[in-house]
Amino acid sequence: MGDTIEIYKNNSKTIIRTITDLDSITGYTAVLTVKHSLEEDVVISSTGSTDGLTVTFTLLPADTDIEPDSYIYDVVLSNTTNNYTVIQAALTVLDSVKYN
Repeated sequence: MGDTIEIYKNNSKTIIRTITDLDSITGYTAVLTVKHSLEEDVVISSTGSTDGLTVTFTLLPADTDIEPDSYIYDVVLSNTTNNYTVIQAALTVLDSVKYN
């Protein structure tokens, strides 16, 4: 799976990313943030769980109940000293037949 994410509106989605830019993410908090553009308000924010160098985000239908469109997202790892943006890419919310 590439960095681009596709989600159906009002659906659950598990997003798993392996971090390659750091030797360890112990002590870091991982946050996935979604916006229409850099200047827009946040439409999805999710704190992930970590295991080794893997981060897992679980989005629920309430999180993905947004307008079908193209968005941008990033994953930022933070601790008390550092912030690392490890991924920034496109996220597409697709129309759902049932939840349109």
